Amino acid sequence: MRGHQCCPQGPNRMSINGALIEDIDLRGNQGRVTISYAVPQRNQLILKEVLVLLVDAQTRILGSFGQRITLRDLQRGMLVDVIVSPNFTRSNPPQTTAFQITVVGEDRYPTRIENILRVDERNRMILTGSSLDPGSQIRFVVNNNTEIFGLRGNRISLSQLRPGQTIMITHENFMTASIPPQTVAIRIQVL
Repeated sequence: MRGHQCCPQGPNRMSINGALIEDIDLRGNQGRVTISYAVPQRNQLILKEVLVLLVDAQTRILGSFGQRITLRDLQRGMLVDVIVSPNFTRSNPPQTTAFQITVVGEDRYPTRIENILRVDERNRMILTGSSLDPGSQIRFVVNNNTEIFGLRGNRISLSQLRPGQTIMITHENFMTASIPPQTVAIRIQVL
C-alpha cells in the first residue's frame, strides 16, 4: 500500500501522496476538491489533515492510467496524489492551488480515514469517531471477508487493532439509520 505522506517538491510546489477525496464542489470548469491525508507525528500518532484544493483550467488531472481526465471525472472516495502550492490560506480547512491531481485508486466502495474508539472482538465490530461527538461515530461490522492490514501492509487480525489507531476503511455503500450508523467493513488499513 502507498504511504500517506506529504513531501516537499521545491520552494513553489509540494506533493501529498495517497490523499482521499472527501468532497467535490463544481463551478463550471473550476471547483474545489476537499482531500484528507494522514501526517505521521514523532510520538507515533497520526494526524488527519484536511485541505481544500482550488482547481481551475491550469490544473492537470490524470486518471489511474495516466490519461487526461476532467474535474467532473473525480469522485468522492478516490485516492489521489496531488502537487500543490505550499502557500495555504489560514482558513479552516486551509485552501491552496492544485497544480496536478493524479488518481491512484478508484474504489467503487466508500473509503474514509477514521480513528478507532473501541474494538469489540466478541461481536466482531469496531466503533470509530470521537467519544466527545456521538454524531461522528460509526460502527463497522468485521466479517470473514474483511481484509485487515497493519502499518507495513501485512495481514493482521481484528484482535491486533487498538483504540486510538488511525485507519483507512473501505466499507459497503449502505449504512443503517441507527445511532450510531452501522455498515460492513470491506478493507481496513492501519495508518
